[in-house]
Amino acid sequence: MAFSWLHKSSRLLILHFLLCSFLPTASSQSVDPDPECTSDRKGLQACNFNKNKCLQEPSGQEAAWTHTPENGDGPFTPFEKHPTTCPPGYQQLDNHCFLLMPETMTFFEATVACDVVDGKLPEVVSPEDQTRLEKFLTSAGSGVSSNIWLGATDLQQEGTWRYLSTDNEDALSAWSHWAPSYPRVDRSSNCAVLNLPNGWRWQDSACSYNLQVMCEVTLSLDKLVG
Repeated sequence: MAFSWLHKSSRLLILHFLLCSFLPTASSQSVDPDPECTSDRKGLQACNFNKNKCLQEPSGQEAAWTHTPENGDGPFTPFEKHPTTCPPGYQQLDNHCFLLMPETMTFFEATVACDVVDGKLPEVVSPEDQTRLEKFLTSAGSGVSSNIWLGATDLQQEGTWRYLSTDNEDALSAWSHWAPSYPRVDRSSNCAVLNLPNGWRWQDSACSYNLQVMCEVTLSLDKLVG
C-alpha cells in the first residue's frame, strides 16, 4: 500500500491509525471525540491526542479516506501547495518558513498541529536543507530542546523510511543525515527526530514520546523570482 495518492489530511488520519495499532497501550476501541475539540478547515480534529486515545474521523467525512486527485472533488477545500509568503508566526530563511512551537507533543499530535497552521513537519532532502534548518534552530537559542520531530516514519514498512508528504515521500532513499548506528531495527522506534547532542543528526524514536515541534512551509521559488 502506498500513500502517495492520498490527500494530505487523509494520509495523517491513516498514519495515526497505524500508530495506534502499533502502541501496546493504545485502545483498540474507537472513542467519541472530545466535545471541546475544534476542527480545522480540513476537517481534522486536533483533540487530546495521546497513546490511549486515537483520532476519530468526524462524521460525514468518510470520503476523506478514498479521496484521490483524479476525481477532482472531495470533502476538503483545496489549499495552496507552495505559497509565496510565510504564514503568520513563521520565520523565513531563503524559500522556507519555520515555526518552533513551545509545546511538546507526540509525533501524530505534531503532524496535526503543523497542518492546522498550514505547515508540515520538516522534510530534509539535501545538505542545504539540513544547514538551513540548523541555522534556524541556532537562531532560536534557549527555546530549542534537544530533540525535535522530523516528518519521517517507517510505520508503513519497518526499515523503509519515508516522509509524510507526497513531494518528498521517497527522498530519504537519496539523502539522509542519520547519526551513527541509526536508524535501528526496532519496531518500537518508528518516527524520526533531530537530535541536538548529535549535532542535529537524526535518530529514530518511539512515536509516542512528547518532543518539541517545528513546522515548515516551502515557498514557491518561481513566484518569488518572478
